Formats: sequence, structure tokens, C-alpha cells
Amino acid sequence: FSDFSKLSPLFSGADLSAAGKSARYNNIQIDGTQYNDLFGLGSSGTPGGTAGTNPISLDAIQEFQVVVAPYDVKLSGFTGGGINAITRSGTNSFSGSVFGFGRNQSLVGKSPNALKVAYPDFTEYQVGGRIGGPILKDKLFFFASAELTKYTRPYANSSLTSGSAGMSTVADQIQATMLAKGYDPGTYGSVDLKRPSTKVFARLDFNLNESNRFTLRHNFVDASDDILAARNLNNALSWGSYTYRLASVTNSSVLQWNTTIGNNMSNELIVGYTRIRDKRELPYAEAPEIEVREAGNTYRLGPDRFSPANKLDQDIIEFTNNFTWNVGDHILTFGTHNEFYTFSNLFIRSFYGYYVFNSLADFQASKVGSYQRAFARSGDSYDNRPSA
Repeated sequence: FSDFSKLSPLFSGADLSAAGKSARYNNIQIDGTQYNDLFGLGSSGTPGGTAGTNPISLDAIQEFQVVVAPYDVKLSGFTGGGINAITRSGTNSFSGSVFGFGRNQSLVGKSPNALKVAYPDFTEYQVGGRIGGPILKDKLFFFASAELTKYTRPYANSSLTSGSAGMSTVADQIQATMLAKGYDPGTYGSVDLKRPSTKVFARLDFNLNESNRFTLRHNFVDASDDILAARNLNNALSWGSYTYRLASVTNSSVLQWNTTIGNNMSNELIVGYTRIRDKRELPYAEAPEIEVREAGNTYRLGPDRFSPANKLDQDIIEFTNNFTWNVGDHILTFGTHNEFYTFSNLFIRSFYGYYVFNSLADFQASKVGSYQRAFARSGDSYDNRPSA
């Protein structure tokens, strides 16, 4: 989406700033129907943005439209830019394609510095395909596409090479203490972080007669992205157990009915439902976050305290109807656009607890500097317990 949108000089940046506006002021559409992250957790403004994925497989797109300050009343609801992806449909002829892309460290040149350091091991690949054709010639058509991506990259603590001396010695002592207590915090060395995604798109087009055409489509996106903080600072070090996973699942279904009335009138009806489920998952065992402070450095292990009870459910229903009447040199449009949405947002910091030790000696002696734990108040009807 970013690359195609930036073919317009008014769009720029990784987050698709349009005419200098934040991407959260944009309006994303697929076949003219809304496809936005209304709550705004992700910087891209699209469902799945927190997991770093595209909202739809690019192989499912036939055309791409970007607008800024349009005059068409049907293109509204934004003060940034409008992005509309028009999807492929089946025809009277069968057609399809398959594609693949992959790379790893062997395809990356060595570092330009004097040491000529080899690039660390990583893998990235993308495979997919599409197929479309007739079910009933001239009447009923189908189109489907699928795409799988996976990106695995190493992530090391920069403080081990650019931080103060002796950090690994302290880390070894912390890890030995935790193992003796029966908890494995993982490694403080390089950790492989993953970013997989699965996208499936299906569409049916039905020509009832010369005046009425129905389109039913569904878009499914399942993606996640591993995040490991406190590894890009000279005075901080974290273990693998500090990783959290941004997981996002989106299901979007749309029914569209286009009607031609005589030679100068037409009507377009759109009914859509989008279900977005975002949450933070813990790849490691449930446990409190532990922070040890020693000699001006900070050591963190156990799940990030902001992640164990953190999820967002979004449900959006759209109803749009546009009636167009061509009167001589004029086009009159009468319509309504409605979005009904509900949010269920769970956030409980330090759900499993948060321990702070002011020195290595205090940690080894189990002398806690401070402790924090939060929980939902009684009577909270929303499920406040993360999945085990």
C-alpha cells in the first residue's frame, strides 16, 4: 500500500502521510467500502497495521486509487488522503498466477566498514497465487487469492558490544539465580523474532440481469509481529522472555448491489461487516516482569508488564446507499453513509506483577525495592483474563 500510494507526490513516509497530515486522518477503502483501524492503534491506519502487514494481498488488487481533497461527495470522511483498492473479479475466461519471493543473508553484501562483517542470518519469503473464472458463463464469476509471508530476523542486545564492561557478567549471575528458582528467562544473546502473515481473499460476482449486479467478497488477514524492547540502548539489557507478540486477525465481509434504472439513473447499496481482533501474546511462560538495576544499567526479564492483559476488539457495520441521477449536463447524487462500531479495549498494566530490585545483591537476596500489580475491579463484564 505504501509503495503504490507514494506514486502520488502528495503521499510520503512509511506511515502514508497525505498532504502533511498524519496517516490516522486517511480513509482506506477496498472496492469503495471502509477498511480502517478506527481505534488507531497502528500507525498505518489499516487493520493489521500493528502487526506490520498489508491489509490485503497485492495480487488481489486490479486498480489503485489515491485522492486528496476530492470533489466527489461519495469520497469523504477524511482530512488526509483517500486510498481505494479495487479488487480483481472473475471473467468468462479462467486465469490465474503464482508468485514467490525470498531472500536471506547470502543475498546481502558484506558491511562496507573495514572489518567486512558478514550480515547476520535471516530469512524472508512471500508466496501466493490467485485464480478466477466463470461458474455460469455471463452470469456468475469467482475470484480467490491467497498469500503467505514470513520474516525471521535476529535481534541482539546492543549493550553487549557498545555498553559498559561487565554487563554480561551481571547478566550471567541474574540468569543463574532465576534458573535456581525454577524459571528460565531465555537467552540475553541474539533472539530470532518472527513476523508471519496469512491473507485470503474471495469474491463472487452475480449478474442477475442487465440491470442488477451483486458482489459478495470476504477478506481474511492473520498476522503477528514479535517485539523485544530494551535492546537498542547502551545501558539496558533484556532477555528473550521480555518478548511480546502483536497479533491481529481481521475478517471483513461486504455485499454490494448495483442497479441501473433506465438510461439516466443508478443505485449502489453497500452492506459490510468488519471484525478486528488485536492483542498482545506472550511467547514465553506467564510470569511477572523483573527489573534489576545495577551500576547505572537496567536488566529486564519476564514478560513486558504492559502486555499480559492487553487486547482490543473492534466490530464495524457499514450501511451505504448512493442514488445517482444524470440530468442533462449535471449529475445529482443522493445518499447516506453510516458506520456503527463497538470497541472492547482491555489494558491492565502489571497483570502478573512487576518487581524492581535496586541492585544485584538485593536481587540475589530477594530484597524487593518495589512491587506493583493491577487487576480489574469487580463487576467488570469484559473478560480480563488472558488466554493460558
